[in-house]
Order: sequence, then C-alpha cells, then structure tokens
Amino acid sequence: MLFKAGVAASEPQRAVESLRAALALCRGTPFADLEVPVLTDWARRLAERRLTAVEALYQAELACGLHEAVLGELADLVREHPWRERLQDRCGSASGWGTIPQHTNGIIAK
Repeated sequence: MLFKAGVAASEPQRAVESLRAALALCRGTPFADLEVPVLTDWARRLAERRLTAVEALYQAELACGLHEAVLGELADLVREHPWRERLQDRCGSASGWGTIPQHTNGIIAK
C-alpha cells in the first residue's frame, strides 16, 4: 500500500491530499485495451489496490469531519461493491449510523 495506516490516522488531511493525488493517476480499468491473458491477474490486483486506497481515502476524509461531503460517493461505492465491509462501515460512519451490522451486508446496495 502506498500509505501507512498510521499516517492516515495521525495526519488525516495529509493523507487525503496524498491519496487524492495518487488516485488521480489511476484512470479506467488496468490493461483494458490489451487482450493479454497474462495481465488479467495483474489487472485484478491493481484494481484491488486502487479500491483499498479509496477506502483509506474515505477513512481519512471522515477523520477530517467531511461526513456529508463523502456520503454520496460512499453510497455509490457500496452499491458497486456490496460485499466490501470496509466501505459499508465507512458509509455507516458518514451517515451517522455507525458501523453497519454484518447481517445487513448488501441491503444498503439495493
């Protein structure tokens, strides 16, 4: 991961700036224009790392008190990735619900 969790927790504004800058470099699906089977796994890993960075970004933004600003984006991501518990937890935090109980996974995506 590009960013250590400790930095995000101790300096959330710095984390927001760094993660936004890093994520701005990511455009589209990795290797989408190439039909090379060897790259399929690599593309999946890059997409997973990007999503992990997005989760860290929203955690840092929530630590900065930007709950209302990120709620819509988080809700969209939960709909796209309903089984990502970290996204659901962050969406719950942004909305004021706290963490979303595990037995409700996927419900918010409907």
